Amino acid sequence: MLYDAIIQPVSVADLTRDGRLVPVRYWSWPVDLRGVRIRQGDYDAGKLEQRLNQVRLLGDIVEHTTRLAGDRRTVVFATSIKHAIALAEAFRAVGKRARRPCDGAGENSANVRDGGVL
Repeated sequence: MLYDAIIQPVSVADLTRDGRLVPVRYWSWPVDLRGVRIRQGDYDAGKLEQRLNQVRLLGDIVEHTTRLAGDRRTVVFATSIKHAIALAEAFRAVGKRARRPCDGAGENSANVRDGGVL
């Protein structure tokens, strides 16, 4: 056993109530994941990336995010770095500011500070 207990000293709800986090609004839509194998309790990363990194889905994400979030700063989650880069390119193609994800060189905090989409 790696641990005896998990300690959660503060919750997201507590931090939001105390004004340390802004309330989160999020959206999602169903994606057909039939045939994407589960390995060690999670989806096969390569197959998941193949399924989700498609032009049609990228366009849907850009369209819905633009409609729902407007010009507010937004975080979009991706299945892989390749998928995140494709998402950023799709946002830029419609004139939205977007940055590629952190490549391990410490640029992630600069992207967030500059208001870029990761």
